[in-house]
Amino acid sequence: MSKNLLAISVVLLPSTADMEKIIALIDYSTATETKLTTDDCLPHLTLAMGTLAEAEQTVAAELLTSIASETAPLEVTIDAAQEVLIPDGKKPWSADVVKTAPLVALHKKVLTAFEPHIAGRTATVDMFYPNPPVAQVTPFWVNNYYDTHPQNFQPHFTLGEGTVNLEKPLTITIDTIGLTQLGSYCTCRNVLTSETLRATN
Repeated sequence: MSKNLLAISVVLLPSTADMEKIIALIDYSTATETKLTTDDCLPHLTLAMGTLAEAEQTVAAELLTSIASETAPLEVTIDAAQEVLIPDGKKPWSADVVKTAPLVALHKKVLTAFEPHIAGRTATVDMFYPNPPVAQVTPFWVNNYYDTHPQNFQPHFTLGEGTVNLEKPLTITIDTIGLTQLGSYCTCRNVLTSETLRATN
């Protein structure tokens, strides 16, 4: 692993029951390489991406605890789905989330808090969770994240390739924030630590 660095993401994680609702939005094509599950390829909403030194995992966990203590559970609504052409030519589906003021505020808070610890280094394939094998295009999103956010923040759950059926908006409550090691195509493969959003309004 390059200089003991991990490619990581700070994410919002639905409950298992709500993960199942999100997964049910897509019928996967037989050829797809990435299929969401509730155990090792988690539906998630990304708040930040970068590279984290193993020596700083404790500091990152403390940041997560602090943010969770200041943040109430969030209600989010999936109101649309679209196929997105990515740099290697694949067209996975994105389940798009309404961009609410609390969600935007949390995104900016996470970006600012984690920037000294995860921004400014180049991610390489060996920093990602290795199973399944990491697609060569994967570091692209990590390496461009801080250049394009918060201005291009478009909250979404990446579903993968297949057929999507979103007949009406789907609203869920998210009460968990996590720090995860990313896998191929920036999937959520290895949760390093997580916290319950526990502030009261």
